[in-house]
Amino acid sequence: MKNSFTIAEMSLAYNAGKVGYYESFGEWAKHAYPEQPTDEQILTHFGWECICQSPYELQHTDGSFASGQAAYYLLDGLKDEYKNEMDGY
Repeated sequence: MKNSFTIAEMSLAYNAGKVGYYESFGEWAKHAYPEQPTDEQILTHFGWECICQSPYELQHTDGSFASGQAAYYLLDGLKDEYKNEMDGY
């Protein structure tokens, strides 16, 4: 996330009414400039790990396994789930 904002950025956000929707400018900034986690960080967050890059294979701590296209589908689903968690859903 950006650590500082220009006066112009703050002014644009305020004038657009975006700051008022959030409790503070910092809250708005978290949504305006979210940090993008790596695929590895998302997998780890949900208990998965990549055990092979080619073919793409994932394994969960409970022993579940996904390979090939299924692993990519799983990763896409985890990304969506992670985004929902960060958005508070």
